[in-house]
Amino acid sequence: MKVNQQIDIQQFLPHRRPMLFVDTITWIEKTYVEALFTIKPNQLFIQDEYFTEIGLLENMAQVCSTIIGQNYFINFSDLHKGDVIGFISTIKSAEILRLPKINQTITTKATLLEVFDYDEFTISLMESKVMIDEEVFATSTMNLMLQNHKK
Repeated sequence: MKVNQQIDIQQFLPHRRPMLFVDTITWIEKTYVEALFTIKPNQLFIQDEYFTEIGLLENMAQVCSTIIGQNYFINFSDLHKGDVIGFISTIKSAEILRLPKINQTITTKATLLEVFDYDEFTISLMESKVMIDEEVFATSTMNLMLQNHKK
């Protein structure tokens, strides 16, 4: 699927507030995604008016997981959408260069590097970066696991 419009992230992720750190997807393909998130003053992982490192890592993980999650959340009926769980299995590298402030909007871009599909789960290697305009705030390479726990 190739989308060049803003679509609701909740079509791709089971996360809900207060643990949802992505507002909309602006572009998604089979191995690439871009998403937006506005840092809100009353959300988790805010310290001294900045979005913390753990918030940036969770944002990157959520954006990354939409790439492999699109197969589960677009192709399955609503009945089976709640059957999928996902988590970070390994953070191979992460670099936090700057922290965004509240009310700033970050753009997170992620690329699928490798994917291993098994019957009940998918393991993927992803790379991502968080930006405001052209300035990179954070980067990461991580393994994510998505599991259909109701099979």
